Amino acid sequence: MVQVATKATAIAAGTNANDDADDARSILGDNRSNEIWLGVVGPVGAGGSRAINALKKACEAEKYKCHVIKMSDLIRNWAILREIPLPPPDEKTLDSVKALQNIGDQIRAKDPSSVARLCLAAIAEKRAELTGQEFKLGEAVEPDQEKRAYLIDSIRHPAETNLFRRAYGNSFALVGVVCREDVRRERILGKYLNRQQLQVQEKVDAVDAFIARDADDSSASHGQHVTAAFHEADFFIDNTEDDEPDEKGILEDSLSRLGSGLID
Repeated sequence: MVQVATKATAIAAGTNANDDADDARSILGDNRSNEIWLGVVGPVGAGGSRAINALKKACEAEKYKCHVIKMSDLIRNWAILREIPLPPPDEKTLDSVKALQNIGDQIRAKDPSSVARLCLAAIAEKRAELTGQEFKLGEAVEPDQEKRAYLIDSIRHPAETNLFRRAYGNSFALVGVVCREDVRRERILGKYLNRQQLQVQEKVDAVDAFIARDADDSSASHGQHVTAAFHEADFFIDNTEDDEPDEKGILEDSLSRLGSGLID
């Protein structure tokens, strides 16, 4: 069964409730803005994209219009503008993911929040498009009265979370996706290696190195530090149980608690 655990901090909630459901509601229950921002963070293999889909359903149930901002797309676009070679977007190999990791590190080299800054600009541009305003980089785009949820997939460094909190205040909450380490490893091995490759220790070691780099890149402070970012989450969902077609609606049930907190 999926469990929700909430960390009600002064920044995100301002209260200390004991009940998980009450805590989840408190994250956004006091928010009077028509716009909210929800970031997702979790180690590779935990199921961040599935969590985004579940968040989308929960927000839509509360009449929010949802817009997903994929950080990997922003990294890819940044590279394209600079004519940096990229793997094809439909290539889902370990090498292609590592290539995006490298470019993300390159973006964060001078400022670890740089990918998040790309996200802020992308959200402002989307808001301008939705509200019929002209977008100019660096200038504020005024919101209208529509209820909108911007879902950020996914955060890989604590500096990104810090920037989102400064920009969006109590209208931002961070969702941590929990999954047992052995389950995550099996998912990644199954995703990137075929049966023959699974017998090659060098291939398996490459997957383990990829997982370790995602969690905490000890070689670079501007690299991916998902573990540090994960501990700043406001509440957590457990995606250990496999329910890929979402037939059981496990995550949706858990995130409906957050949805209750979105009502003004």
